[in-house]
Amino acid sequence: EEYARAFTETGTFGHYNVKDLLSKVTLYIVPMVNPDGVNLVNGGLEAVSDQEAVEAMTMVRPTYREWKANINGVDLNRQYPACWEEKYDDIGKPASENFKGSAAATEPEVRAMMQLSGDHEFILAASFHTKGDAIYWADSGTVKLIPGAEAMSKRLSSLTRYKRMPISEEPSVYGAGYENWFRLEFKRPAFCIELTPYNKTELPHDDKKFDSLVWNRAKFIGLFLADEAIKRSSQNGEI
Repeated sequence: EEYARAFTETGTFGHYNVKDLLSKVTLYIVPMVNPDGVNLVNGGLEAVSDQEAVEAMTMVRPTYREWKANINGVDLNRQYPACWEEKYDDIGKPASENFKGSAAATEPEVRAMMQLSGDHEFILAASFHTKGDAIYWADSGTVKLIPGAEAMSKRLSSLTRYKRMPISEEPSVYGAGYENWFRLEFKRPAFCIELTPYNKTELPHDDKKFDSLVWNRAKFIGLFLADEAIKRSSQNGEI
């Protein structure tokens, strides 16, 4: 909304020329990848159509407010076909978190994201997670295949003040995430951005704290990525 308002009114947002950027590049924003899981977190079992199936799943944590998986009990952050076989899974069955599924890309949410990414020539991508206050920008399997990602991650860290993490070394840890799959599939930059500090619990932050915990630091990320996409395409002769 802020970007759209800036585009139609002032033309700028912060130091970014929104009208110029968004006339050259398209931002695709998926507001929620796991709507059924979020419904369970926010509404409890009453928000679920098959309550018995959910109740039969392993609960890693005591309440549904801490649920992370999709409604099938598969952790979508562990589902993509990028080192899926190596990905650590100590659960082995549908659960509130950590179950990577019986095979890669079995879940409709993951297949939808893969299709969206494959249908469009995305120059780069970012996956937003809730807690960690950090930027994961590279893994050992693809870091040498994507020149420029390190410098871009440094600029992103400087803009947001999120900690820039070291290269992820172990496929059993980093494997099967969206950003890891994107890098492997397209040989282009992809970031995992952990938006807020840990609060000593797996419970979600209060929505009333969105501005202070998220927006104030993250509001320019979309425009930063658009600007970086234009620069990268220009260097590669794509635009």
